[in-house]
Amino acid sequence: MPTRLIDVGEPEGEKYARLVITRTSEIQAPYLALSYCWGKSMQSNICLRDENLAELQSYINEEQLARTHRDVFQLARDLGFRYVWIDALCIVQGNSEDWAYESKTMAQVYGNAALTIIAGRAADSGEGFLENRLRPVVGPCAIPFNNTFYYQGTKKVWGESKTGAMGNIWVSLPRSGKDGPVSQRGWCFQELMLSSRALVFGEEQLHFQCQELRIQEDGRVQRSIPYRVQHAYDAKYAPLNPGPKPSEAIKNVPRSPGPDDEEQTRRWLIFWYDAVLWQYTSKQLTNPTDIFAALSGLAQIVKAKVCSRYLGGLWEVDMVRGLLWQPTHVKHFVGLPFMCERRMAVVPSSQCDSNMQTEAVPVEVPSWSWAAIQGQVSLDWVNRREADYHESAWQVRPKYQGQWTQDTACQAAVVHIPRCELEFFGRPRRARCSPYPHGRELNMKDKDKEKQARRRRTAMVVLMPFSENEPGQGAVTDCGSEDSNRVIADGWFDVAEEVSSTCWCLPLTKKRGLMLIRDEQNKFRRVGTVNVRDLEWMLSVEEEVVCLI
Repeated sequence: MPTRLIDVGEPEGEKYARLVITRTSEIQAPYLALSYCWGKSMQSNICLRDENLAELQSYINEEQLARTHRDVFQLARDLGFRYVWIDALCIVQGNSEDWAYESKTMAQVYGNAALTIIAGRAADSGEGFLENRLRPVVGPCAIPFNNTFYYQGTKKVWGESKTGAMGNIWVSLPRSGKDGPVSQRGWCFQELMLSSRALVFGEEQLHFQCQELRIQEDGRVQRSIPYRVQHAYDAKYAPLNPGPKPSEAIKNVPRSPGPDDEEQTRRWLIFWYDAVLWQYTSKQLTNPTDIFAALSGLAQIVKAKVCSRYLGGLWEVDMVRGLLWQPTHVKHFVGLPFMCERRMAVVPSSQCDSNMQTEAVPVEVPSWSWAAIQGQVSLDWVNRREADYHESAWQVRPKYQGQWTQDTACQAAVVHIPRCELEFFGRPRRARCSPYPHGRELNMKDKDKEKQARRRRTAMVVLMPFSENEPGQGAVTDCGSEDSNRVIADGWFDVAEEVSSTCWCLPLTKKRGLMLIRDEQNKFRRVGTVNVRDLEWMLSVEEEVVCLI
């Protein structure tokens, strides 16, 4: 049971709401959980705070609640539920200790709820969600439906008959299956994924979703992602070494993962990369510093499946692949530089005056984590490309007997990970960054020219050996003049505004690696990724300890 619940009253008794502490009240009962967008209306409505904690345990004035909260109270009573969990009324707002504790329990709160109510169509808690505001251009059209024959004795006679009338078929314009504004929110994404079953008040229609099915009001049925992760014949989750081909009769029967831990780990890593990370990084957070907190519940579940340490959004058991994440606009050569930037948070200005000025500063997260980037990211999960990421292809190795860090700050239940240092052996080499060559555009078709232009906009560069003859650079390498013009890799900066003339190139596998910058303490920060062209040149230096912050 959650720490606190809202008691909306006995189904047959007096209908008034109050806050209850489940442990002291010894409550063990089904409850509803609410997932919704707060919006600006919450600023003027009742929330649970330290100063009204005792008051709300006696009585909650529903007239002072947000419309969405009142709607879920009504729905709970209509469905016969006595208890409701709402974050604004069950987590003490403004109390950092209570928030830090409760935010770690989201997997239990939503996973144990009898039903989660998704107020999908409401962008603000003041709007409410029970009313479907869809107004079709035209209403449903009635089409009479009749049998076209009837019997006279034993003889079939064609034609209409009063006994053959079957009423009308009502035909209407199709309705969208989209959830609505909540589908763009990071916290709401996790809440839906964690829920055993959910009733979604979508943009234009209602739908029910559980761990196996999604059934829409218009009759459409879909299989959900948690179901597919158990499906042995999904292309993404297919076993590496499949057994004998099954007969057609059992081909589509879902099968649970076998007892093999490695196979289970492999499937759940794909689930994390594809179903979780790919979608979550496209969502929005009101507070950018919640980037790890809003995913903590899912991370705790996956951690139990992969049996690995959770390091800043990546998994230690698959660290090499995890470090090679890329912003989507870089990976697919689409979009403009502003589509990806450093994750920023608004804080009071250091020169704060009476006007309470604020400024945007980077969120404190490790540079090697995808959380450092504001924008959708992707990893190589398609067919897993095991040969490319097998240990035999690694060009780095962890420093501490299979562990990549001794830092204890990175944990699935930790809501803030400001810093975490990875330590491993590798061969970083300094390189010169040059704009991607344009000469090949001369004989290109228009479509190819546009593709090339998109590559330039995503800060694609070519890397060449760093030469001692480069002007304005203090470092010296052993590159000759001819060697310094040789292309060793293609590189992509994560953020276009951070393109620099030099960087450090670190191969992680035989084909891919990272672009880094080195600070005065000889520690590295990630700035991008590379596709390796000349592995021999990159490996022609001694191995050293790399500290990636």
